Parts: sequence; C-alpha cells; structure tokens
Amino acid sequence: MRPGLITVSTLKKSSISCSGQPSTKTMSGIGGIKAARGLVGTSKLHAICEFCVQLDINWIERTLVATTISEDISSRLAEDIINGVFQPGQKLEEQAIAERFDVSRTPVRDAFKQLLGTGLIESRPHRGVTVVDLELDQLNDLFEALGEVEATCAKLSAQRMNVVERKHLENLYLKEASVLEQKDDQLYFDYNEQVHSAVHKGAHNKTLLEIARDLRRRLSPFRRSMFFKEGNWPDHTSMEHDDLIQSILSSDMDGAYNAMSSHIANSALNAITFMGESRGE
Repeated sequence: MRPGLITVSTLKKSSISCSGQPSTKTMSGIGGIKAARGLVGTSKLHAICEFCVQLDINWIERTLVATTISEDISSRLAEDIINGVFQPGQKLEEQAIAERFDVSRTPVRDAFKQLLGTGLIESRPHRGVTVVDLELDQLNDLFEALGEVEATCAKLSAQRMNVVERKHLENLYLKEASVLEQKDDQLYFDYNEQVHSAVHKGAHNKTLLEIARDLRRRLSPFRRSMFFKEGNWPDHTSMEHDDLIQSILSSDMDGAYNAMSSHIANSALNAITFMGESRGE
C-alpha cells in the first residue's frame, strides 16, 4: 500500500504510544489541515502526514501478521486435541505452547480465545485453560443442528436467490471442481467453505446466516481434521455438491433441502467415525 493511495481528508494528530499504535485523536478535512499548518508550518506538514501514514501501515501489517500466527496456532492445537495429543482435562500451559511455536505469549492467548469458541477447551478461574472432554453424542448434536440449519438455507436459496447470486454460486462450484483435479486439498477446502457461505447468504435470512456461521465455526476443527485425513472425502463432497447446486439452480426447494441434509449427514458420520477411531473407541 502506497502513501499516495491515502487521502488527506482525514489527518491524524497522533500522540504515539510505546506500542507504536496511533492515537484516535483526529483533525478532519480542511479545518484540520489549516490547524496543522498553523502548528508546524507547511513544510513540516507533509513530513508529518507521510510519517503518520507509514506508521498506520506498519501497525496494520503487524496486526495482520499477529492474526495469522494466532490462527495457525489455533488450528494446530485443535488438530492435536482431536487427534488425542492433548487428553481431555489436560491443562494447556501458555508458556510451553509459546516455546513450542517460538512466539510470545500474546498470539497463544489469542489462539486460546479462538479455541474457546469451538468448545474444544475451557477456561476456569484458578485452573487455567484445559481440554474439554467432548462426548461423541455432543458432536453428533452439533452436526444434527448444522444439518437442519444448512438444509433450510439451501431450500430458501432455491426459492430466493436472484440471477446474480445463482451465477456466483455456479461459478464457485465450477472453480471448486477444477481445483479438485489439481489435488490441492487446502484450496479445495477454501472453495468448499465459499460454496456453503453462498448458500447461507442466498437464503436471505440473517438469523439463519448467523446460526449457520456459528455452527460451522464450532465444527471447523473436526471437519478440517477429517478432510485432510480422509483422502477420498473431496471426491464425495464434489458429487454431493453437484446434486445440491443443480437443485438450487433449478429452484427445486425439496431437492436442495434433501441434498444438503444428506451432505451434512455424511460429513457428520465421517467426523464422528474419525473422532472415535482417534480415541480408540
């Protein structure tokens, strides 16, 4: 991002903290620029603007890097929990994990916050962060709820999607299918998420959209682990998506509901089977 891309309609009068994060005091528009000129003179104003812009860019870059690190740690810890590396009830030591990933404690704390949302860990006073003993019945309940919500989204999408949304969904599916031939599991997983997201949005129901997103977020660690362990899962998913997309594009509400319901049921069966095998059950 170049300084020239940022307008001077808003000029930040930053008192810089030790952390390097700009303050929120702002001088807006022409009045702010005139005031700044009166304080420092025109010659110094440009230097200050450039410095503030660069400071904001540096701060944003550091924030994005920190977010990526915490997401990576969260994903790898989730995989370890599901695969039994960490046992139910085991305490997750912040310092030990920071040393393992060669990071400070801050991204580890952020990773814990993300994992708390999945239900894989819990945080209690005087006990710290521990691994939750998630029963297979609980996992089944989550998938059952997801199946009903997503099937309803698919049914409504078949009825409510406009022409542009249908074309977008079709294009996503075609891209997903092309990626399948490349054997790029991560990219296929990403397109898989985009297809489901498009179906959620196509229902035009904000409540269903929020519930679907929350359930998929909570189940994401289980779906990801199963996806990257089961080599033939993408092939099955692609065939199931084909039935789903064709039903939506042809406005077949019952067909869309049944296709999505069957798709999530198969995902649930695979995830629960994988989880049971990982635990030796």
